[in-house]
Amino acid sequence: MVHAAGLFVLPLSGCDTDTVFHQYCHVAPDGWERNDTLRLYTDTLRQDGTYQLSVGLRCNDDYPYKNIWIVIENQFAPPRLAWRDTVECQLVDSLNRMQRGIRVYQYDTPSGCRQLKKGQAGRFRVWHCMRQENLPGIMDVGIRIRRVH
Repeated sequence: MVHAAGLFVLPLSGCDTDTVFHQYCHVAPDGWERNDTLRLYTDTLRQDGTYQLSVGLRCNDDYPYKNIWIVIENQFAPPRLAWRDTVECQLVDSLNRMQRGIRVYQYDTPSGCRQLKKGQAGRFRVWHCMRQENLPGIMDVGIRIRRVH
């Protein structure tokens, strides 16, 4: 009985009708190499609007820094619309504690709003631009797109 109730609650808590895309790419267990470009592809959009893009990150205690700089290269078509954002994800609070998790930490950082058109499909290329070649502790990197207007 407990299991059935849990299954019923999970789908309802995950509903967000404004989210049109939310997907993660897994990073190799031995670390995220600077030249490891992650690729994600969206379905076509169902309506015109202003869309908020966010980068998601999951890491563990093996990650050695307080932040991470990530480059997101976006392309939507047709008509073609392309841009590149560099986003800083802060991973600790003012007391130097990792946030939102107990061994695996979840972060979502906005990367800007864009006007997109019905029928456009997107593709993303994501990589880190930290000085260290291989970043241990990064587990997953993802993109979320929400329609805000």
